Amino acid sequence: MNLVNTIIKKIKSGGSKNPILLLFLSTICSAVVYDLEGPESALVILFFIPIISLVLNWKGSKLSLFFSYWLAGTIYLIYILRWHLDTWPLDSIAIYNDNIAWLMIIYSWLTPAIIAGILWGLWSLAVYQFRHKSTFFLAIFITASFFVIEFARSVLFSIVWLGSESSIGDHLSYGALGYALSDVSILSTPAFLIGVYGLSSLAIFITYILYICLLREKPNEFSIKIVLVVLLSILIILYYYNQNFRIPKNYLSQTNILAVSTPTKTTPSLLLQKAISNNPNLDIIVLPEDSSLFARERSFSDKEWQVFFRKIPTEKSLSIIDSDHLIFSKSNKQASVAYQIFNHKPYIGSFSEKMVLAPHGEYIPYFTSFILKLGGQNELLKTYRKRRELVSGRITNPMTINNKEIFIVLCSEIMSTKRLRQTGSNSLIINMSSYDWFSSGSSLYRQTKKASKIQAVIKNSYILHTNDTEPSYLINPKGKDILHKNTDTINGYLYQLP
Repeated sequence: MNLVNTIIKKIKSGGSKNPILLLFLSTICSAVVYDLEGPESALVILFFIPIISLVLNWKGSKLSLFFSYWLAGTIYLIYILRWHLDTWPLDSIAIYNDNIAWLMIIYSWLTPAIIAGILWGLWSLAVYQFRHKSTFFLAIFITASFFVIEFARSVLFSIVWLGSESSIGDHLSYGALGYALSDVSILSTPAFLIGVYGLSSLAIFITYILYICLLREKPNEFSIKIVLVVLLSILIILYYYNQNFRIPKNYLSQTNILAVSTPTKTTPSLLLQKAISNNPNLDIIVLPEDSSLFARERSFSDKEWQVFFRKIPTEKSLSIIDSDHLIFSKSNKQASVAYQIFNHKPYIGSFSEKMVLAPHGEYIPYFTSFILKLGGQNELLKTYRKRRELVSGRITNPMTINNKEIFIVLCSEIMSTKRLRQTGSNSLIINMSSYDWFSSGSSLYRQTKKASKIQAVIKNSYILHTNDTEPSYLINPKGKDILHKNTDTINGYLYQLP
């Protein structure tokens, strides 16, 4: 208790002596804790207390307030988006000059952080403007305004990286505070009602209540107790309802899924033969994004494929979900497409095109194109578009297995809250990803997993993630990991839907 009192006194004294330093330290701690794996990431709520306290007790000018919080928001996003550094080198997108490669990485890393950081500055001015209002008004205003800037940041990212193959929308939700609550069930459960940005507002509301309890000179203890009792009661009721009454009714129960999780260098048909022979009860095999295993074999009429499919028992219905870059005949450009292959009669069944592409990884934004042309890099731009650029898809057919629909989101689409709203609920959502562009995808992997957990609660669905460098995972509709069974057949994980 003495330690807590000491920390509180330090925050109070630090706020008056050097508020900007305290703001930056709190922001850095918030970003570091946010990116942790497990329930401890929810402790980010505590580190936001000084951020709220400082704006409500700011002694300087409005201009200094705006620029201080703009810089703080930028620092927060710089840390969250630091996985851009893992894209070195850029050989895969035909940038072989080290200097140009580093300039591109730093540019794509810092540009969205600096621009979106402005939202923290605007938010601080808005809260400061109403700092003398009642506690009740401030609680509502701080919560609502934070919802706005969280949603606006995702949209602003899409505006910054707008290109001919992208659209404006809440497609890039990196850094959303609500994701930090993904491993604390009682806090993440409300997501099915209020979404991820609503969870961000819930987190900031709790932060404000803690600020009143810990840092206000004369808090109304009775009112605070009432608020805390009501909030806790609502959270418990929602948690109980989600656990006992929100049961998926349209998913593939008793289904065995093999998620291939590492690069597959061997002959595809031989690889899958081993998987099936060691796991005869398999129903679905899911491969990482752009595995292109079937494309490597060129034709289903090849003798090797005929032998492969004949070895599968005819009474067994097996679906293999692969993806590849397929050429659109009209534009003669490639799109990333996931497709389903059936064993009874080898052919491509349902397919789903990637609608939300990754900026710089799969298309060049207008602003970047302008910068490259200004720098005389027309040849680099031309080479990139020839070797790497994709077109955004238009068709997202659900795949059908045993008369049940499953939905595919490819790679970074899992971070697009708008794209996830287009998928069905009470089902299975498969996120096929590829991290081969990253030297280490651990930070991006953690953030993606947090997003998957929240989206599983929102969609009341199972979410399966598979990629080519990190472990696969299966999240249940309550946002929890389903344990996998190790398999020696290939580098993959075996799951069973209950």
